[in-house]
Amino acid sequence: MLLAADYLYEVAEKITSNDLKTIKKVGINPTYITDTYNLKAS
Repeated sequence: MLLAADYLYEVAEKITSNDLKTIKKVGINPTYITDTYNLKAS
């Protein structure tokens, strides 16, 4: 499993401003981010 920081770097280009607002609201939650981008990627 990738480290959260590495994963964020990988998906940084895909993160929209709306995603950033959500991340700020919930805090950096690696599980949330991983689940979100796994769903988008599949």
